[in-house]
Amino acid sequence: MNYYEAYKDVWIFHKKYIDKVSDADGFWNAVTEDARALAKKYQECDFIKNLILNEVDEFERLVKASAV
Repeated sequence: MNYYEAYKDVWIFHKKYIDKVSDADGFWNAVTEDARALAKKYQECDFIKNLILNEVDEFERLVKASAV
């Protein structure tokens, strides 16, 4: 696996959504779709899936923090 490319793709995923985090269904549908596509690109590699899940967890944390 090319780790540089993998990290770059996860960074692009992060940048795409980090400033748009919301609890709207449209946001989460887009995140889910892109996360699945990214995991598929790397053949469902556990390393990539864990990076993606950490990103999604952070988005969820931000949503919960803004609801307080």
